[in-house]
Amino acid sequence: MPLRMDSLAWLAGAFSNFDNVAAATPVPPVGLSLQINEKPAVLSLILHEKRITRAIVEKYLNEDHEFVMNIPKAGVWDGTAIEYCQTLGLGWGGMGDLVVAARDEQLSLQPKEYRWATDMLRKHGNTLSVNRLMDRLFEVERANGPTLRVALVKTYDLTADEVRTAYDDYGPFSVLFDNNPNGRPTVEALEAAASLGITSGKAKAVARRLHEPH
Repeated sequence: MPLRMDSLAWLAGAFSNFDNVAAATPVPPVGLSLQINEKPAVLSLILHEKRITRAIVEKYLNEDHEFVMNIPKAGVWDGTAIEYCQTLGLGWGGMGDLVVAARDEQLSLQPKEYRWATDMLRKHGNTLSVNRLMDRLFEVERANGPTLRVALVKTYDLTADEVRTAYDDYGPFSVLFDNNPNGRPTVEALEAAASLGITSGKAKAVARRLHEPH
């Protein structure tokens, strides 16, 4: 749902605490204009949803919006909503993603959190195609072996609770890809993944799983 005017004003105040923000201005009923330093201001559609669908974006988007921002960090984006934004050349993501997009003047890039991991899945030698089902869930069609569902998390030392939460939110899937290059999964996390019948690990473990023909 869009924010009320007082909530848009609160959000503008929150953005003013970011480094190098020159101006953050509510643009009722559903927008906010953000300017970083001397860069051009970016007009973003502002949403507050547990799950972003294409229908929600279409309902509130207008031709002047350049970015679609969702406030809840735990909010989930449907793949169709992401594809729609990308088709229109719009950026998407959270508060930090909007700041980065406005700062770098690269509105159409997907959030940095996902960029490297999705590129790795697409460029893997056994990958034929990648279909994004949700922001953190992909179907990877492989040349050798059945299609796999891969879910993304980004954490330092992956815990058993994080494995189970990801499975509750995005399951069923075959692979849990922790795309933080630092840290390592805990023994309990690996045991939780094994109990669910999934592979869990960093990039090397995921790459090995994509090669396996089962």
